[in-house]
Amino acid sequence: MAEVSGLPGGLIANPPLIDADRGIAVAFDSDKGILAGFDIGNGMPAGGPIVPMWTRAQDHAPHMILLPSSGEVVTGDFDRERGA
Repeated sequence: MAEVSGLPGGLIANPPLIDADRGIAVAFDSDKGILAGFDIGNGMPAGGPIVPMWTRAQDHAPHMILLPSSGEVVTGDFDRERGA
């Protein structure tokens, strides 16, 4: 297990996106609006280390989509100022 935002009262409502080929997981704390990337290692044995790589404040809600050929992750990002 790993903390996504490190902030109290967070909520992880959806499973993380897993890119097994690249050994990366992307998780989202939907209560705090934080996306986080983790190095889960290629071929990592069960129970191995999960290494935080990055975080990004983002108001994302839907499931993430992985484009396997490029490794790009597609997410939603609500812009509070524009209401879109």
